Amino acid sequence: MSGCRLVLLLLPLAALAVALSGCSSRVPSIPPTARAQAPASGSPAVEWIARDGRLTFSGGGRRFSARVAVHRQADGRVRFGVITDEGVVLADLLVDGESVTAVQLRPEVEPAVGVLARLVRQAWAAPLDKPRPEDGLIIGEWNGSQRIYGGDPVLLRAVRGDGPDLEIEDYRLESVGLIAHTVRATSLGYDVQLTISAVGVPAANQPVTTPTAAAPSANLF
Repeated sequence: MSGCRLVLLLLPLAALAVALSGCSSRVPSIPPTARAQAPASGSPAVEWIARDGRLTFSGGGRRFSARVAVHRQADGRVRFGVITDEGVVLADLLVDGESVTAVQLRPEVEPAVGVLARLVRQAWAAPLDKPRPEDGLIIGEWNGSQRIYGGDPVLLRAVRGDGPDLEIEDYRLESVGLIAHTVRATSLGYDVQLTISAVGVPAANQPVTTPTAAAPSANLF
């Protein structure tokens, strides 16, 4: 996709991220037999890497899709890359609980950084949100957002407030624990979905490298 087409798609997302809100929650209630469980976020507090995910934006008759790579670091930060299918790095971001740092960023992607950071931060970072029981669910607060846990097992299912609403879905049991494989922004007027596939653990002492703009790589890290 050309830079012009990409920016036409991404600019409305940034404008709508705060202005629009409110989709009905699909958070499942917690059965009485599961209410003693400790709630779990979208990722356990361990390091893992998913190199072959997809990011999709669709709406208004337009669609954009790219590869993503996610490195959930042991310190709770998340490194997140967006790469075209041709191997061009559109964004390489380091997301923590308070901020986002651009290691590499093309100008046409900059308007969407806030939305992308929210998806990554809320799904896979490790917040201390002090969840509490409320109306058959468990509610936590973090960074101005309400984090809603439900189901059995009791897992993070949705995020509301301080940005677009998020749905956290498709938990799979990996070698490091239960990890959410899909996070969707549901209140933008567009469909924004981030999906990861195979999750692995980095080899001990293996350096993390990034491609240069002159020599893009199929693997970001």
